[in-house]
Parts: sequence; structure tokens; C-alpha cells
Amino acid sequence: KSYKKFGPVSITESGQYESIKSIGPLSIKAPAITAESIKSMGPATLNSTIEVDKMSINGPCKGEGSIKVNIFKINGPFKYTGDINIDDTGKVNGPCIVSGSFKGNSEAAFTINGPIKFDGMSDFAFIKVNGPTTGFSIKNVTTLAINGKTVIEEIEVEDKFTLSLGKGESV
Repeated sequence: KSYKKFGPVSITESGQYESIKSIGPLSIKAPAITAESIKSMGPATLNSTIEVDKMSINGPCKGEGSIKVNIFKINGPFKYTGDINIDDTGKVNGPCIVSGSFKGNSEAAFTINGPIKFDGMSDFAFIKVNGPTTGFSIKNVTTLAINGKTVIEEIEVEDKFTLSLGKGESV
């Protein structure tokens, strides 16, 4: 199954989808979705367990559940409750608040441009944050670069850690 629509797209039925594309608001409220790609050119609400190869949201994104993804891209504010597993690359451009954790696969790269709050990040080859960073732990990361005020309880970096405070402060 594939969905492509110039307007609101609402997915309420669990199942396997080749692609889900919305030129407008996207709402996924099915218990579980598997897809090759999910793309929204407007606001997105994701309340589901999602397994997808490539996810791209251009607009505000919110929701709850869990996401397992190879390529993850959000352009807009992102507010989510649940865990997000990124196997290849992830990028969030905008404020990011996640009540849950980001997990990689030890080769994944993750970039955040904007303030971020999270519970944990682990198992990434590379993480770069441009903005204030608040969380509980960053563990098992090969290279970590943070540019901004940083409030983290525990940081565990294997190779290189760069903290550029600018006008911020670090705790």
C-alpha cells in the first residue's frame, strides 16, 4: 500500500506501506506501521510504533510511541514521548524535546540544530549539537561535539569530546 495526497493524510490502520507522502498535515494513529518511507511537507502527528527506512518531516512534529529508522530528518520543532532508534543518520533542525532516548547502532551519526532536551543518547559514532543541551546521559559515543550551554548528568565519550560554550555555561 502507498498513500500520496495533496492535503491531509491520516493513517489509522496498522500494516505495511511502501510509502506515505503528504503535501499537508500528516497524522499516523495506527498501533503499528512499517514503511519504506514517510514524508510530510506539513505538520505531523505520530502516535504509533513506526519502523521505517527513511522519514522526512518538513514542519512541526509531535507524538508518542517508538520509532526505528535508518534515515531520520525533521525540519521544525520536534516534541516526542518514546524511544527513537536511528541506524544510519539523523538530523533535527529546530527545538527538540524527547521524553525518552535516542539510540544508534555504533555507526550512526546524529546532528541537532536547536535546543534539545532528552533522557538519553547512546551508541552513536558521531553526535553534534548546536544549541543548549539538557539531558540525563550521553553514553557509548565515539565523537561528541556540543556548541552551547550543557546540563548533562553523565557523559561517556570513547574518542573525541568538544564543548564550545560561547556565552553559555556548562554544568
